[in-house]
Order: sequence, then structure tokens, then C-alpha cells
Amino acid sequence: MYVFRIHIRPQGGLADPGLSFAYCLKNDLLGVGWSIPKNEGEAIEWKTYEKRATEKYVESISGVRYIHKWVTKGDLVWTRDTKGHYYLCRVLSPWEYFDGQEARDADIVNIFRVKYIKVDSIDEVPGSVIASFRARRVIQEVANKTAVIYSKYLWNTLSGTNEYEIDKIHSLWDMLSDEQVEDLIFLYLQTKNWYVIPNSRKKDTMAYEFYLIHKIYFNRAIVQAKTGNSYINFDDYQDYNETVFMFQPNALFSGTKKNNMIVITNNELELFVEHYNKIIPANILKWLALMKSIR
Repeated sequence: MYVFRIHIRPQGGLADPGLSFAYCLKNDLLGVGWSIPKNEGEAIEWKTYEKRATEKYVESISGVRYIHKWVTKGDLVWTRDTKGHYYLCRVLSPWEYFDGQEARDADIVNIFRVKYIKVDSIDEVPGSVIASFRARRVIQEVANKTAVIYSKYLWNTLSGTNEYEIDKIHSLWDMLSDEQVEDLIFLYLQTKNWYVIPNSRKKDTMAYEFYLIHKIYFNRAIVQAKTGNSYINFDDYQDYNETVFMFQPNALFSGTKKNNMIVITNNELELFVEHYNKIIPANILKWLALMKSIR
């Protein structure tokens, strides 16, 4: 099975995203536009649709072709409404052409049937899923392994079913994204009286993740975090006078460690998550619950 995300951004019909999303929600479906001429009562099969759409549209109908080829029963699809609320949907049937005046007004005629579940809290949505909505493509796969496992687990949890088998997870740190690990360190250090400078948290700051100032002593610090099999070389930080906090869940360090370098351990962060669970993002707590449930 696959996990996708889809935009509901109509270009045709009444070009009203709110109306189009309401139409999808009311009819338990998701889809895109690119309507074609058809006779009343005519059932449109794929070959007929493709031929007429190719004749009518100069631009590509790649979004429709993608749905027809890849979206199948049992897949999961993320979408969101015009107010930024996220929904996780289970696909109930593959592509079909579903026409009518209401469908044309909504510009949603190439559809697949789904069951909707609204995800009430944005911090239950994986970061990689949120990021995938930045792309303009109407539909695309969410290929991130952790997001796929999490989406299956979230569906099972919210639907009260066991429709998806969940792969065994050996380590929490294998499942968290880089951003989630940074979020945990961000929160952890603030409980240690370090204030994080928000503007310092930029991806083009290659040497460190963010900059901090101590609440009481006013000394400065930086943070470097790596996940997976990426090493942290102590020698790269020999010239820093600030305290340097470092985190590598697989203990992949090299070089010579100086006194101003502090390694944050897995155990420290795991205890932090347990003791401060009220301030931990929900998607991280769900990973912990998932690990405990399948051990």
C-alpha cells in the first residue's frame, strides 16, 4: 500500500476551494478536475476518458493519470481543507469518472472513494506530510518511511481498527525525523534554563541547529544534532568558545572532545519525554505508544 497527499485546489468550475472540499467531504471522495464532454447517463471508462481529455486539454492530465495508475483500495491519503485542518483518508475504490453539475461546479470529476477521519491536532501530523503540501503537484506519494508507518498507526488508532499491519520498530530515534529530534532537544534545553533564539534555527546554518542563551548565567551555546549514520566530528567545533551541545542517537562521534562539548544521551531525552509528556508534540508521543504496543 502507498500513502499520498492531495491538494484540493480547483482551477475550473466555480474555482472555489472551500466549496470543492465541502463537496468531497459530503460525498466521501477525493479527486481532481479535467472534465470531458459526455452523453447523459453515459458510463465513462478509462480509455474513453483519456481519449476525450487528451483531445480537449492542451496541458497535461498527468494528475488524473497518476490517480488512475497508482491510487488503489487500501491506500491512505492526506488532505487538508482551506482552514488548514488535516484529514487522513482510507481509499475504498480506485479511479472513476463521477460527473454531474455539482461535481463540475466543484471541479472534482476524476475521483476515488474514501473514508475520512479528521486529525484534530496539527502536531499529530508528520512533519514530512506537512512539508509535502508545499509542492504544487496535485497529488504525490509520501515516500518517507516513518511517515508511512505513522500514518498506518494513526489510522488504526483513530478508526479503532487494526486494518494496517505495523512494522516492528526497534528504536524511537530511527522513527523520528530530523525536525522532530531538533524539537525534542529544543524543548529539553529550555527546561534546563536555556533560551533558544528562534531566528537562529535555519537550515543554512550548517555548523549548528540553533543558538541559545542561558537564563541565569547568560553564557551562550550552540546545538548540533545528527541522526541515522551521520557522524559528528568533535574537531569541527574546536574553535567555538560557546558550550556545544551534541546529539547522535547511535553514538557516532569522531575526533577529540573538549570540555565545552556536552553530549546529550538517548537516555536523557527519553526520560525527558516521560517526565514532560504534557509539552511533547503528539506525533512523538504516538511513536512511543506505538513502540510499546508492538514490543
